[in-house]
Amino acid sequence: MSRAEQISNASHKAMQLNPMPDWLRAEATQTAFKLIEDAGYLVRAVGGCIRDTLLDGQDHPDIDMATTMPAEDLLALCRQKGVTCIPTGLLHGTVTLHLFDAAGLVHAFEITTLRKDIETDGRHANVAFTNDWLEDAKRRDLTINALYVDALGHVYDPLEAIGQSGLSDIKQRKICFIGQADQRIQEDYLRILRFFRFHFKLTPEDDIDADGLAACLQFKDQLATLSRERIRDELFKILALPNVDVALVVFQQYGFLTDMLCVEQVADVSKLSALNNIKVDGVAVFRLGALLVGAQDVAKLRTAVCLTNAETARLKQLWDGVFRQSVLDALGSLERLFELCYYKGVGAVIDQLIYLWVTHDDMPHNAQKTLDIIKSWQRPVFPLTGQDFLDHGFVEGPRLGEAFTMVEAQWVGSHFTLTRAQLLEQVSGLDPKG
Repeated sequence: MSRAEQISNASHKAMQLNPMPDWLRAEATQTAFKLIEDAGYLVRAVGGCIRDTLLDGQDHPDIDMATTMPAEDLLALCRQKGVTCIPTGLLHGTVTLHLFDAAGLVHAFEITTLRKDIETDGRHANVAFTNDWLEDAKRRDLTINALYVDALGHVYDPLEAIGQSGLSDIKQRKICFIGQADQRIQEDYLRILRFFRFHFKLTPEDDIDADGLAACLQFKDQLATLSRERIRDELFKILALPNVDVALVVFQQYGFLTDMLCVEQVADVSKLSALNNIKVDGVAVFRLGALLVGAQDVAKLRTAVCLTNAETARLKQLWDGVFRQSVLDALGSLERLFELCYYKGVGAVIDQLIYLWVTHDDMPHNAQKTLDIIKSWQRPVFPLTGQDFLDHGFVEGPRLGEAFTMVEAQWVGSHFTLTRAQLLEQVSGLDPKG
């Protein structure tokens, strides 16, 4: 297809970005456009970078592009020009371009040849390449993700040709599938979770699109056919939303949570609204732990959402009943909480504090200040070593370990104030033989 045919096939310009966002004006972005355009093909940024720019002016670190240029030709062109281009998904026409800016920073661009779906099974798709921008747009999931922009900031909305508009839906903050919702979902069942994620991210207080919701409920059992890694990725994005409690109430209402987490029941998700204004590291993992009803579900959850060893250990500590009671007993005393931090770690104490506040409906007005103080606490170093005990007649073995632990506990109990000299005096008063 000639360049003139490509242009006539490309749909009319819907609007002009004014001013152009930083990510579009950036040197590396413009270089990517020029590389392909100089070869006689069309190229446009697509998807999230445009959606987020139009919604809230957010600059977007990940820039995806669509082009009429075949991926193999782009690879060959880059080899010729000495540009790094990685064949990240040639079967689907995708390569990743690495370009450097004047400061020497590398920028990655995922570039995919226009395509249309030929056959799908809910997990994978067989595609055919095309020069038709509408066909490329129709295979995407939501209308708000099917907008394109060229190097000059002209926005294209191909769906207007079939009576829909990504641009209009963005203005109305309307989240709906392209074409028939049931067809889009059957192409990839993960779109069920994406539909909910975008709704609760952008329009949490509005009614869910009725057609989209009905289709999601119709095919929700098919989520079980997806890899757990794909489920985890999308679920964690949902759990990181600021107003996740609203989303989780809906998920609980329709049975999504127990199915995805492979547990028989979940906790009262409405209580998680208390977390909306609390900052916690790894908030998605913590919220997962707060959804459980008992320690026995940690192992089930590990398999269900592919928890890492570190994430699993974190949730086991969150559901450690003895530790939880220790934190409960220490509430109101920073000094006692610091003692627990010494033994269990700052993160574990913070997790327990937040969990107790949430489940007891007892979030203090200065909760975040308390958490910040604990987070800034630096673990002190115990002034003695094993050699100090050996120098006082101890020999390596259980007795030395018992004595070391006892003296260390006295130091911790003094709120770390006992000096080395005072501790050595205590060691000298111990019987090395027990």
